[in-house]
Amino acid sequence: MIANITHLVRLPNLELEAMSLPDGVLSSSYNLRLAVLSIVIAVLASYTALDLTGRVTTAQGRTRRAWWLSGAVAMGIGVWSMHFIAMLAFCLPLPIAYDVPTMLVSLLVAILASSVALHWASSPVLNGLQLLGGGTVMGLAIAAMHYLGMAAMRVQAQIQYDIAWLWLSVAIAIGGSLVALGLAFHLRAEATNCHWQRLVSALVMGVAISGMHYTGMAAASFVPEVQAEGVLPQTLNPTLLGNIVGIGTLLILGLTLLTSLFNRQVSMQRLRAEALRESEERFRTLVENIQVGVLVLGPQQEVLIHNQAALKLLGLDEAQIQNKTAFETDWDLMDENGIRFPPGTSLVAEAINGGQPIRNVVVGLNHATTKERIWLLTNIEPQLAPDGMVEQVVCSFIDLSERKQAEEREALLRLVTEQIRSSLDLPTVLQTVVREVQQLLTTDRVLIYQFSHDWQGEVVVEQVSGNWRSTLGLIGQDDCFSKEYVQLYQGGRVRAVSDILEAGLESCHVEFLQNLQVRANLIVPILIGSKLWGLLIAHECKAPRNWQVPEMRLLQQIANQLAIAIKQAELYDQTRQAAATAVAQAQQLSRVLSDLQQTQAQLIQTEKLSSLGQMVAGIAHEINNPVSFVYGNLSYLNNYAHNLLELLHLYQEHYPRPGLAIQAKTAAIDLDFIVEDLPKILSSMKVGAERIQQIVLSLRNFSRLDQAEMKSVDIHEGLDSTILILQHRLRACAGHSNIEIRKQYSNLPLVECYAGQLNQVFMNILSNAIDALEKHNSQSLGEGLKSEPGLITIQTQAINTNLVTVRIADNGPGMSEAVRARIFDPFFTTKPVGQGTGLGLSISYQIIVKKLGGQLRCSSQPGQGTEFYLELPVRQELSPLPLPLLSSKPWPTHPTALDYASLTDGQ
Repeated sequence: MIANITHLVRLPNLELEAMSLPDGVLSSSYNLRLAVLSIVIAVLASYTALDLTGRVTTAQGRTRRAWWLSGAVAMGIGVWSMHFIAMLAFCLPLPIAYDVPTMLVSLLVAILASSVALHWASSPVLNGLQLLGGGTVMGLAIAAMHYLGMAAMRVQAQIQYDIAWLWLSVAIAIGGSLVALGLAFHLRAEATNCHWQRLVSALVMGVAISGMHYTGMAAASFVPEVQAEGVLPQTLNPTLLGNIVGIGTLLILGLTLLTSLFNRQVSMQRLRAEALRESEERFRTLVENIQVGVLVLGPQQEVLIHNQAALKLLGLDEAQIQNKTAFETDWDLMDENGIRFPPGTSLVAEAINGGQPIRNVVVGLNHATTKERIWLLTNIEPQLAPDGMVEQVVCSFIDLSERKQAEEREALLRLVTEQIRSSLDLPTVLQTVVREVQQLLTTDRVLIYQFSHDWQGEVVVEQVSGNWRSTLGLIGQDDCFSKEYVQLYQGGRVRAVSDILEAGLESCHVEFLQNLQVRANLIVPILIGSKLWGLLIAHECKAPRNWQVPEMRLLQQIANQLAIAIKQAELYDQTRQAAATAVAQAQQLSRVLSDLQQTQAQLIQTEKLSSLGQMVAGIAHEINNPVSFVYGNLSYLNNYAHNLLELLHLYQEHYPRPGLAIQAKTAAIDLDFIVEDLPKILSSMKVGAERIQQIVLSLRNFSRLDQAEMKSVDIHEGLDSTILILQHRLRACAGHSNIEIRKQYSNLPLVECYAGQLNQVFMNILSNAIDALEKHNSQSLGEGLKSEPGLITIQTQAINTNLVTVRIADNGPGMSEAVRARIFDPFFTTKPVGQGTGLGLSISYQIIVKKLGGQLRCSSQPGQGTEFYLELPVRQELSPLPLPLLSSKPWPTHPTALDYASLTDGQ
């Protein structure tokens, strides 16, 4: 039996009144609350449909079918619920009941229409034809659902339809379906910024669905029938039933949306994780395939990701890299200038601590496997988390070793070239080359081997690192070499042996190299033109070595530069030998000229001495006459002045108050000062006159140059006369302190000699002593040291009845043995140009040794002073003619007397 759902329509204030209708048609109205609820359910169902379209689109396999089926059920229930609640909102003045099977069929139609909509909206492509077909099918299904619901109504009235409104409702259903299907297809993407678009689209779709329903209701009119048997039971309130259906529908739609939202979040997380995994895989693939070394480090500098290029550059294997941190502090790191980083320096730690990238830093380190120095262009990029902490650090390395090695090779070539241009010292150039080549190649030994005429040769320079054997000075004894390799090297061949044990060398040659501790060698010939001068050789002693082509080219270029240097050195040696020959010839000519000059000077001096004796006698006579007159009258002048002063004193006693004119004159001439100073002036004049007389007497005693014959003279008198003439040089002045003359005279007999020439000897020796003391004191004062008082000691002694000695010593700076050995050479002097000709002591030696038959010796040590030792015979067996003497300077005048010191010319 068909179950009926009946209700009794009441018309409360919230009901909508129907318009005026023709006679016989029942009036109708709508429950506003249920009508609004139906529209809300229509909008929510539309939003659910749009959301489920995206779910179905992104799902795959069974998940896609589950979402499609569950979505169709939820969406169909929502659309059907909207229609059913809207029908409950419809009010007639007659009871209304519904046929449940028919209603269930309408529900199935709604679910079917929803499944069609989801299928078309989730398809990969939706063209116009597909949209039109799907919208039409979906619209017709919705219209069928609506009119099946109308057919399920049980009311005591006949339902009549307006064809125009009916087709309009169908058109609205189809049009709404087209719009809904297009919007669902367009908004199926799960972009987070399309929620408002879905909401607006859901409002449009909900209004369209509601519009279709209410248009279909407007197409129906109810005409009452004759009262049938029995009356429909009155049971449920339509408002209550509508609310129950509405709440149930809202729960179903809400659960569906919540499930979709949760699934979306899970899917998004899964997609992000998948995208991250794929991105990491792509990054790993990219890192593995590029030729740049890459390390990805954690916050503790641990290695997370690495590529083969990084392992190759750092010289590590897979096991080692897991236990390393990038640029560990125990690694030998240096900057691009070769300066080692301070201990504990870590570039990665700096980037992590500062949170800033470090870019384009050139770092040098020693390769972990080959131990060779490599250069890396390093970039360090810290990756920061949203909280600012470093998540990981990406380090990249580019190998700059070849470029750096090329720069170092060019620098070495420039150094060698500059050394050759700036120096002709071949040993220095060769030593510089082997030192720089050894450091650049980081090899164990570099040497240069020079050939002799028999091709044996010798190692002339070398540079050795570590404790390897030195080969310097080694003379080649390798018989195999001369037999096999000379012609090859003469042709310019370069020989590189990576391992002497594997190169197929003759056993004798291998044995020779093993004795030198050689395991690998690189040999480059040094050719001067077509001549094989020698070899530039690099030895690797500790292990085999694969010599690189740039290394061979470098040694070839250096060998070419060495050939230029050797050629220049040979030309320089030839020039120097020619210059030495010219110098020897010039020296021989200079000696001849010197002898001629000395002879000429002696001849000139003979004429000077002849005139000098006459001049000295005339000067002494002319000075002595007026001085004697002045000195003789000074005693009378002194008596007269004494008498006048006594008379003046008597006048002052008897006439204590003289006239005004006398008093004025007395004040004007300062009579008291005159009385006090006049005796002093007279006494000073007497002392000066006596001094002049002593000087004149000393001049007579010193010179005696006009006396050509020997005479017996007092040596002490000649010494005192000489000291008196030099007295002015003994006093202290700005340049030196006072010089003391300490005499230690013994009783000497008169000595037979040429008095004037002997006095000249004393003058030469004493003048040299004073010069040495003055220079020594001046140097001490210039260096801020306290100068020692100058002292000249003169000691005389009679050795026997026919031999006396004179020792003249000073406490000056002394002289070296080289200077002392040449002290009596003609023209030898240690004084600046213009201050001596170097003839004084030479002439003194001739006078003492050759003229007087005595001895003249000099003893001196640096810092110990100098002593001259003279031995003179008391009597001469023969009286040889005096040799011509040489005076180096003319006689200048002194403020008080002639400076006879200028007659001497010391050393």
